[in-house]
Amino acid sequence: MSDVKTVCDILDREEKEEKSLQKQLEQKLTENKLTGSVKTGVGKPGEFVVSTAERENADVIICGCRGMGKVRRTLIGTVSDYLVHHAHVPVVVCRHPSHVHEILGDRK
Repeated sequence: MSDVKTVCDILDREEKEEKSLQKQLEQKLTENKLTGSVKTGVGKPGEFVVSTAERENADVIICGCRGMGKVRRTLIGTVSDYLVHHAHVPVVVCRHPSHVHEILGDRK
C-alpha cells in the first residue's frame, strides 16, 4: 500500500513542477512580447511537438538543443533532429553558448 502512496506523491510533485514550469515559460513569452502558447503532454517529445504544431497550425517551431556529441546523437537521436526531419513547418534550433563551446571546443 505504501508503494501506491509513494507513486501518487511523486506524480503530485511532478504535476506541480510541470505547472510551475509552464507558468514560468508563459511569463517569458509575455515579457518578451511573443505570441505563442506552452503545451504539455505525454509521449515521445518529437512526435508530440510535431502533432501539436500541426493541430495548432503553428507557423514555426523553435527548440533548443543540449549539445550532445556526434556518437551519442547518432545512437539515440535527438528531439531537434526529429523535428527538423518530420515537421511540416520551419524549425529553428537554438544552441546555448555553453553547449556550442562543448561541441566545438577551442575551435570557436
